[in-house]
Amino acid sequence: MSFENLYKAPFLKLKEKIIDIPDAFEQVVLAEQFQVAFPMVTINPDECPINQNIMDSLQLSINCRISFLIKQYEPKDWFKEIVPLMSKVMDIIIADRTIDSTCHDCTPTAFNVGIMEVKDQTYYGGYIDLLVEVHV
Repeated sequence: MSFENLYKAPFLKLKEKIIDIPDAFEQVVLAEQFQVAFPMVTINPDECPINQNIMDSLQLSINCRISFLIKQYEPKDWFKEIVPLMSKVMDIIIADRTIDSTCHDCTPTAFNVGIMEVKDQTYYGGYIDLLVEVHV
């Protein structure tokens, strides 16, 4: 499998799984331009250090942020309007940390509910940070 396919496979599969959550998100975007539609999720891979693995393979440690734009106005109750949607995605990650065997491990490193700034606009939602490990 090519480097490109190994690198993007966990994110394509994660996007597919998030899309399959019933009655959750209007739009799921993977590292592409978008128009805001509520509620929505963006998946953005970030820095990717590469290390030599013990078994003579390389280990990609891909940092990723899943951002949630849930509302344009401050929610009356964060625990009813924001946290349940974010938790549905966290449940998917916790249930299968190999994301259908597309990576060695996917470790959540942050779960943050709060205000999101995108394109000079303020939205309410939050983010989940992940460390996705892929062996090449």
